[in-house]
Amino acid sequence: MASVLRFDDWETTLGTGVVSTDGSGNVAVGGSSPSYKLDVTGDINASGQFRIGGTAVGEAVAFTPTWTVGLTVGNATENWYYYEINDLVVITGATVFGSTTALSANPAMTLPVTAASDALNTSIGKGSSHDAGTAQYPNFWVLGSTTSVTCFHMGAASTFVNTGSATATAPFTWTTNDKIGGNIIYRRA
Repeated sequence: MASVLRFDDWETTLGTGVVSTDGSGNVAVGGSSPSYKLDVTGDINASGQFRIGGTAVGEAVAFTPTWTVGLTVGNATENWYYYEINDLVVITGATVFGSTTALSANPAMTLPVTAASDALNTSIGKGSSHDAGTAQYPNFWVLGSTTSVTCFHMGAASTFVNTGSATATAPFTWTTNDKIGGNIIYRRA
């Protein structure tokens, strides 16, 4: 028989478990039958951060995307971050063009965390591209595979908005200090 440890609150009710173990390493706080390594009955308060695998839940993690199509990074400044909240991944950031950065087509970047396959070919984010000091243009991000996302700019066809193709001169002529950015949300694999 596995050994069991239990601390009772003898001051209030005889036998009310305050902290209990089940003999297999599971600990209950406020109960007596833990199902997990730590099983708490009631509210939890912490003065620090809650961490999973050493990373605080909701903590921004900087990453440098690999641009697989359409964008030559050159001396651009990459300011991209992602957060993981349960099975959701949230990416936010932008690439600011340097003098040797070039855009030739709708840019695609790698994801920091693999996406669920049932979300493929769906629009998962929005953002904007900035013509430095002039104007900004809306864009949207589409999950093309479980490992990459592509940025599209909006075009107009008759009475509706459609997928526009980015080029070196569309939606504007890309130069130093121009910026392409987005906010992307998807479900992890």
